[in-house]
Amino acid sequence: MKPAPFDYLAPRTVAETVAALSQHGDDAKVLAGGQSLVPMLNLRLARPAVLVDINGVAELDHLRAAEGLVHIGALQRQAGVERWAVTHLPLMSEALRAVAHNCVFTTHTPVPAGNESFEVGLVERYLEPWIQEVGCDPEEAVALGLENGSFNLTVLAIRLSSSTNGVSRLHAQVSSDMWRHLWPGAPAAPVVAVTNGVHTESWVGPEMRSLYARHLHPEWEDHLLEPELWQRVAEIPDTDLWAAHRSQKERLIRFVRERVRSQSARHGRSPDELRELENLFDPRALTIGFARRFATYKRAHLVLQDLPRVHALLESEERPVQMLFAGKAHPADRAGQEVIRQLFQLTQGDFAGTAGVLLVE
Repeated sequence: MKPAPFDYLAPRTVAETVAALSQHGDDAKVLAGGQSLVPMLNLRLARPAVLVDINGVAELDHLRAAEGLVHIGALQRQAGVERWAVTHLPLMSEALRAVAHNCVFTTHTPVPAGNESFEVGLVERYLEPWIQEVGCDPEEAVALGLENGSFNLTVLAIRLSSSTNGVSRLHAQVSSDMWRHLWPGAPAAPVVAVTNGVHTESWVGPEMRSLYARHLHPEWEDHLLEPELWQRVAEIPDTDLWAAHRSQKERLIRFVRERVRSQSARHGRSPDELRELENLFDPRALTIGFARRFATYKRAHLVLQDLPRVHALLESEERPVQMLFAGKAHPADRAGQEVIRQLFQLTQGDFAGTAGVLLVE
C-alpha cells in the first residue's frame, strides 16, 4: 500500500523547521529517522498533509555534556550515543556511584539455592562484548559480583544499590547475617526491613470483596490508604463477617477435596478410597494453612518438632484443628525438599487415616 499524498519539506535549519511547523500545525508530521512514522505512512495509519523531514538539520545532530547534564540532539541514534558515552561519560567508579544512587534492591530468598551464581569464565564470555564496548577492565567488571570464586547475582545487585531491604523484620535480620560481610564496618543490620504489601485484586476473596462493598464503600479498592474507611470494619455485623468467612472457607475445602481426589487417583487409590474424600476436611474446624515456597527459613517444619502436641490439637473434640500444606521448594534447595519429604511421610505415617494434616500438590 502506498502512502496518501502529502507535501514534502526539507528544512536545513531549526528556524526553518519551526516556521514550517508553525505554518502547517496539526496537518504536519515530523520525519526524524522514520522507524515508526514510515510504516504508519505506508499503512495509511498516518495521513499528514505535509511531511517535514528534519534529517538535514545539522543543529539537531549533536551530543554534549554540560553542568551535569547530557544534551542529546533529536537526530542522534542509539549506537552513536553509546559510542560517545564510552569516551565522554564518567569512569567505572563514578558510573557505579551514579547507578547506586538511583537503585534500591529488595533481596528475597536467604538460602544459597535462591541466589544464583555462575562460573567466572561463563560470565566473562557473555560480558566480553560489553566490556570491549565500554572500555572497562575485565577483572573490575567481574569483581562487581564476585563471591567465593563465583559471580553471584545477589552480590552484584547489592553492590550496585544504595540500599538493600528485606520483606519483613525477620527476613531482614536473616539477610543481614547472610550478607553482612559485603558492608565492611557497617552496622549490625545493613539490610533494612520493609513489610510487603499484597495485590488486593487477588488477595481478597470475592465474598469479602462483596462484604466491603456493602458495608464500607462501593469502590473501597480506591480508598485503601484511608484509615477512616477501615475503622468502619468494626461496624460490620458479626453475622455478616462470619458468613463471608465461612463461604470462602467452604470454597477452599471444595477445591482441596477435588485436588486431593485427583492426586490420589494418580497414586492408584481405589474407588472406595476416592469416595471417602467427599468428606475430607471439616468446614467448622480451625484451619491452619501454609501455602508458600518450602524454604527452611519459612519454618514450615516447626510443626514436626512436637508430634504429641500436634496430635492433641488435631484430635480435640471441643476445638478441632486441621492443617493444610501446599507449595514447592527451589529445585536446588535440598533442605527445603527435605521438609516436603518429611511432611509427606507424616501424612502417610503418623497422620495416615486422619484428615487432620494434608499436603496438597
